[in-house]
Amino acid sequence: AVARRYCETGRKTEELPPNFSALEQDYCRRAGELTVQYGYDTFDSIRRPDVLGNGAIPDTYRLGVGDELVINFRGQISTNSRATVDREGRVVLDNLPPLPAAGRTFGEFRRDLQALVQSAFLGTEVFVSLGSVRLIAVSVVGEVNVPGVHQLTGLSTVLDALTLAGGVKKTGSLRRIQIERRGGVLDLDLYDLVMAAGRGADLTLAEGDRIVVPTIGPTVAIAGKVIRPAVYERPPGRANLTVADAIALAGGSLRPVGNRIVVRAFDGAGQGQPERPDTMWNFAGYLCTAWHHVHVLVE
Repeated sequence: AVARRYCETGRKTEELPPNFSALEQDYCRRAGELTVQYGYDTFDSIRRPDVLGNGAIPDTYRLGVGDELVINFRGQISTNSRATVDREGRVVLDNLPPLPAAGRTFGEFRRDLQALVQSAFLGTEVFVSLGSVRLIAVSVVGEVNVPGVHQLTGLSTVLDALTLAGGVKKTGSLRRIQIERRGGVLDLDLYDLVMAAGRGADLTLAEGDRIVVPTIGPTVAIAGKVIRPAVYERPPGRANLTVADAIALAGGSLRPVGNRIVVRAFDGAGQGQPERPDTMWNFAGYLCTAWHHVHVLVE
């Protein structure tokens, strides 16, 4: 309520909330209405990494040194045992040759163990589950609230690590996150995950990964009669953005036709450009940096 009054009146009569970012304040002073940055509340309700050891283990889980396996034999041989992936990446069981495990998926390891048992013991079945998940160390740096090295489980994902690091600051990018792994770099756009628009943006982490959150990129605010009015970070690698692209970020307009669209833009010097009603307007030239503003109002 305090932020909304500030946006509507342009006067700071009360202490502004700490999560009301400078970018949001600048947009609202120019536009006269409250528009918040999209996606940063994701970290408010996400699961905590300390509960990730419970539940079923997917076949895609990649085993590593320190994972403990629970192995049950039923049939000619009936025993229950536990085995840990050793430092050489193997699982060693009585009366069986060592079986490679580290770096392989849980499903691959289970199938190989079943084949090995069938050839070694007649009328015997083997059942495998994961007793405990290894711990990994991951560093998170850049625009997060608690940068540093964080300890998670082998089931943890990028979102889990970012949550443990206190979440991404509103000065940080959600669309250009980098995962540095074994000399390579993976680029992640968390909008794909938040909007449920892409595949597996919530990448499972590995020991020694380094997550880098750079500063926020160019932005555009969409307000008025749209599904998700907010301030959005422009898609990475896009030199141009049309009004139709911007409205699509906001989930589309509430009315399929009959909309009046007003574009307010500001150049690199902060000078306002003339308002112009339009339906398809190219933003190139105004979104050169993260602080060049374009405000789209759908009426």
